[in-house]
Formats: sequence, structure tokens, C-alpha cells
Amino acid sequence: MHTYFVNYSPLVFLDGRRHLGMQNISDSYGPHLLSEAEDGCDKHLMKLVDALSIKVVVALGRYAEKRATTFADKQCD
Repeated sequence: MHTYFVNYSPLVFLDGRRHLGMQNISDSYGPHLLSEAEDGCDKHLMKLVDALSIKVVVALGRYAEKRATTFADKQCD
């Protein structure tokens, strides 16, 4: 069995010098950007899962768990 680690968001958002996690983007940049970023990150993750035939996705943290659940729901559609 092989393991592949990937960050949900390959994007970096800054507030001054402080890094903003995806869960904080809406506060600083607005909900529209958060929605677009999540959509792009979900699509990126779906492509990786398909390309690498991934069977298990492990999410670290509440935000990642929420996105992984949303991602799994999209995969089942």
C-alpha cells in the first residue's frame, strides 16, 4: 500500500503577514472567494483521487473533514 499526502488547498491567502487558513478566508476576502476557492480545491482533489485511484481519504482537522465529506458526496453523484 502506498501513501500520498496532499494539502487540500494549494493556495496561500495572506492577511498582512499572517497566513489565513481556508476557514478564515470568508472573514477577510468575502464568501464569494471562499466558495470559488473551495470549488477549485474540491475539483483538484477529485482529479488526484481519480488519477491515483485513491481508495481512502484521511482529513486532518474539522475544516478538512467537512471538505472531505462534501468531496465524497460529490464523488457519489
